[in-house]
Amino acid sequence: MNRERKLWHYYAVVGAVLLLALLTFFRQRPPMVPRDEMHRPVLERVAVRTGSQGVEEMCAECHSPQQIPLPSGHPTDGKCLTCHPAVP
Repeated sequence: MNRERKLWHYYAVVGAVLLLALLTFFRQRPPMVPRDEMHRPVLERVAVRTGSQGVEEMCAECHSPQQIPLPSGHPTDGKCLTCHPAVP
């Protein structure tokens, strides 16, 4: 009986780990910085590794309520590259 109980606990732990892995695999991820002409200066600056603060200020120039507004509920803390990777 004791051996069966240990096996049941083992299967429960393995199942929980697999469930957690599946949930993180299928979660929706924020989009990457697009590779187009509009975002070329951002990507070039990231490629030179000049620091993220200047790059994120470039994001705020276009993504403002007047030009290209962010979706409702989107954080406005100015840390764009934290969620939206810009891999050159």
